[in-house]
Amino acid sequence: NSSATATATATFTPNITVSGYYWVSVQFVSGLNRPTDVKYTVHHAGGTTTYTVNQEVHGSTWVYIGRFYFAAGGDNKVVLSNQSTQDAQAIIADAVRFGGGIGQQADCNFPSVSPNGSNKARFEEAANMYARYQGYPTCVGDVNMRPLYAEWEANKGGVEEVRNSVFVSFHTNAANATARGTETYRYNGLGSGRPNISPGSTQLRDSIHRQIVSDIRAGYNPSWTDRGVKEANFGELRNLDSIPGTLIELAFHDTPADATDLKNAEFRRLAARAIYKGIVKYFNYKDGTPIVYLPEEPTHFIAKNAGNNQIQLTWRRPVTGGIFGHPA
Repeated sequence: NSSATATATATFTPNITVSGYYWVSVQFVSGLNRPTDVKYTVHHAGGTTTYTVNQEVHGSTWVYIGRFYFAAGGDNKVVLSNQSTQDAQAIIADAVRFGGGIGQQADCNFPSVSPNGSNKARFEEAANMYARYQGYPTCVGDVNMRPLYAEWEANKGGVEEVRNSVFVSFHTNAANATARGTETYRYNGLGSGRPNISPGSTQLRDSIHRQIVSDIRAGYNPSWTDRGVKEANFGELRNLDSIPGTLIELAFHDTPADATDLKNAEFRRLAARAIYKGIVKYFNYKDGTPIVYLPEEPTHFIAKNAGNNQIQLTWRRPVTGGIFGHPA
């Protein structure tokens, strides 16, 4: 049980044979008699990092806590402590996963295609296989799985987690090798037996779309094509019940000019940040949350040996204002 001071620990020690960065995820059976501040300390090549996890929610699935560099043969481990501010609660020490995993299960939709699994990194597998590995109980097609899994996972976290969740599906488009630009969708309510349009979807779509087009025009291409906000009966959107959702078609990968932009690192960074800013503006609309953007990355970062076992770090402040973030 939990205690104000640590009286017990559980240690999970991996066999790391190749040095590198690995995901660390934990699993437990959740319950109302669990602490909300369970402490996991990761011992990695850079030292130790402690995370707190709420064991009242998100049970029987893999809860990601971070990505760390582990040296082969090093003192690598994760230590779970019973120290908590909530006394006499049950702390569950079920499992810790190092790495994202390798697909070793047959595709639940097409088992004959790969009866022994893909044998590829799980992040390369389709959503239906990822969701199954995460504990989702039903096998459905890849496209439909994405919103169903998102709502299942969010609902395991309780009312507030659902209220603060959004579903953003990121795509590139294809048409006739000449079309260009960005268009963004919400569900149109015309799916068979699915008249629901999850609340907030229109505002989420509009906030993100406007931000993408505005920032690309201001920071990359002043004549970027705005194809507008639209509605459609897409499986990724019609299966949402409680989470607002939108689907972004950022650019056309079959049009050479757009394809070149999609391969440009600055274009991708600008578009990704615009999506984030659009989400911030959506929550400003929904909750009145102040619009404050994370600062941009600092530049000219230098680590210099200053002698006497000291390292001097210097950098230049990031640019602010306009399409950029707020000051740090």
